[in-house]
Amino acid sequence: MILLSVPLMVLNLIIVAGVAMVVSPGPVSQLVNNFSSLITGSFSVEIRLLDLLPGIFGLAMLMIVHELLHLAFIPGFLRSDKTYLGIMYAGVYVVTGEVMTLRRYIVISIAPFIVLSVVLPVVLGVAGMLSAGLIILAMLNALGSSVDLMGLILAIVQVPRGSKIVCHGMDTCWKAR
Repeated sequence: MILLSVPLMVLNLIIVAGVAMVVSPGPVSQLVNNFSSLITGSFSVEIRLLDLLPGIFGLAMLMIVHELLHLAFIPGFLRSDKTYLGIMYAGVYVVTGEVMTLRRYIVISIAPFIVLSVVLPVVLGVAGMLSAGLIILAMLNALGSSVDLMGLILAIVQVPRGSKIVCHGMDTCWKAR
């Protein structure tokens, strides 16, 4: 499913870059200039562990917040014995066996992309607080959200209106009324 979501990765990156360019063009120009100098000129790389720690911490926090946003939109998740937040080698995850409407599934699937890659950059950009590092985190979230959006598109195309959806691990099932 990850390879199938590559076009959505590109689309999501275009959306985030466009939003960032509109609300805060300075950091976007900085990123573009840094990237173009990598391509056109010579460069050297020096990696210092202490310099990597803020980025690693930011990425870890991004993954946690991304999954917590999925969790927050699951109805009654605090009382549910079918909803779990966990950690695997690949990162954090949320899984629920709760029955939900297609509309709720759409909201749960798209919430992290909208909040972290669109709304947050707009708010931070308007406040003058959107940095190049935060744009990169928004873009990384957009890349990760592509798989969520692929699942959302499949649900919209395949699940009849009025049906109920339930997830069983990696499988998502629906039942028409």
